[in-house]
Amino acid sequence: MMKKGFLRLAVVFFFVCLPFCAMAQRGGEKQPYNVEITLSYQETPVVAMGGMKDDSRKTGGGAIPRWLIIDVEFTRNEKDNSKDKFEVKEWLDDLAVEVQVMMPTLYEKRRVVALLSGTQRLWSVPVDNDKHRTRLVVAPTVLARYYAAESNKPKDGLQSKTVPPDIKVMALVRKKNQQVLGYGATTSEKRPPKGNEISALLRSFEEAAKALNVLKLPNTVFPVQDTIWAFAEYDFMDMPQIKGNN
Repeated sequence: MMKKGFLRLAVVFFFVCLPFCAMAQRGGEKQPYNVEITLSYQETPVVAMGGMKDDSRKTGGGAIPRWLIIDVEFTRNEKDNSKDKFEVKEWLDDLAVEVQVMMPTLYEKRRVVALLSGTQRLWSVPVDNDKHRTRLVVAPTVLARYYAAESNKPKDGLQSKTVPPDIKVMALVRKKNQQVLGYGATTSEKRPPKGNEISALLRSFEEAAKALNVLKLPNTVFPVQDTIWAFAEYDFMDMPQIKGNN
């Protein structure tokens, strides 16, 4: 039964993973944009309206629900050093920032790997020398449902105040015509990966995408505008594409 369930998920997820697999194969190539990923593990932000009280809650055992925050920053590798470098000559419409998260989980009492994914679409981004930033999140309920720390120690799991261990994240930025502008990868370790370590991370995502014993979970990494985080640091983010508007 488990095998059939994984097979159905694998077939659906195969087409989603194709760009990531191709990216892993050419991990050493220089892309138009450099992509950096920063992870944090934060409580639900309080949005006060008038005299309304803080309605955030605690889960059983006193643990405070926390979100996995994935900040993706991308900048051009080739800078414009001309006299009119501050003039925006081009805009990129409908950019897609696609993210995958790999983490340990339990499925039918067996320890396996879960592969979560989601996409943040940006309305329009200027082609300039500035750093561009967007955010995707994994909700506390998704983490509670699927994350299972390999150590099985509460302090190493969701009760921690830092990013839970054994989590890997990769992201790519893609144009409307499907051209990949850049990609990056990181882990929940304190020291960010570099060089060959990033290439190894990309290969691990490629292997997970092909494996039948990996639990694939599309649409479990949420665009920021679909969550309470839409109101946090709004001015520091590139404008998201609002649903229903083309």
